[in-house]
Amino acid sequence: MGSICGLTDFNRGKIGDMCAAPIELRVLVLANELSERIYRLTEGRNYRGDGVLRNQIRRAGLSVSSNIAEGDGRRYSKEGMRFFQIAIASAKECKSQLKIAGQLGAVTRDEAIRAYEDYSVVCRMLNRLIVSRKTRGDDLD
Repeated sequence: MGSICGLTDFNRGKIGDMCAAPIELRVLVLANELSERIYRLTEGRNYRGDGVLRNQIRRAGLSVSSNIAEGDGRRYSKEGMRFFQIAIASAKECKSQLKIAGQLGAVTRDEAIRAYEDYSVVCRMLNRLIVSRKTRGDDLD
């Protein structure tokens, strides 16, 4: 059974209790959904660009969700905050590549704009998460 943002049992960590938090961060759920969307946008006939741009967009998208997961795993440490900052930089990289892909017609303009805007949401969510964790973790390691 799914819920808001497509949160499924897998997202909740119930698949074999694989070291997952009881409920994932909403920003991580969104980033994972975006990674999946990027893969679908850049596969087969959906994608009309070259392989270099496709690989860069995919890598940047995966980097966003991977760094969010890594940062969350480090909880309230300075190192954890650094992973969130890297995720923001990767999201901005992905936005730049999506803009180019849309302008070149590698993906439809509407799809590029939608993903671009969703990565902007991820950046805002991460910035708020960083502030929140810094506030709650005054003694960051």
